[in-house]
Amino acid sequence: MLGAALGIGPGSGLAPLAEASESAEESEPAEASESAASEVWHALLLGRYLILGRDLQSGVQYSGTLELTEDELGFTAYRVWSRTCDPNADASGGPEVRETARGAIETTADGSAVLRLRWFAADEEREATYLLGTDLDNYGRLTGYVYPLGGVTTSPVLEVWFAAEPLERAIPQH
Repeated sequence: MLGAALGIGPGSGLAPLAEASESAEESEPAEASESAASEVWHALLLGRYLILGRDLQSGVQYSGTLELTEDELGFTAYRVWSRTCDPNADASGGPEVRETARGAIETTADGSAVLRLRWFAADEEREATYLLGTDLDNYGRLTGYVYPLGGVTTSPVLEVWFAAEPLERAIPQH
């Protein structure tokens, strides 16, 4: 239902998450390679990011920071953002919004690694699916869609994460 609304499925180039229908013999080699790939992503992804996106309800653009950490329960993303292009906001961009999301790395049917996060914001549960990637210096760079958890939307929000460390080194501090 959500996949169809997001254009995920046959012919779209995007595949829904893999179903757990493989036999034990078929899944063992795949599980070993998934585990190794997952360990690499865990090492690359942890850290601080600058985020850009558009609010799911208002459509107003936002920017902010995010810190991705990991514990025995999985990933935690601490998000802090404010609206950047709201004509009704004051010069500071409006109030800061603080959110905490939990998630894990999952594998799609085509074998791509994605980070799936879930959190509660603006009186609704949200979910995001981020395609994992790196920039030219091998810092994490993620792009993904934010949408209502279990809901159908025709306009999911695109959100982009840029690793903060290389950007902070490149920008002179006054």
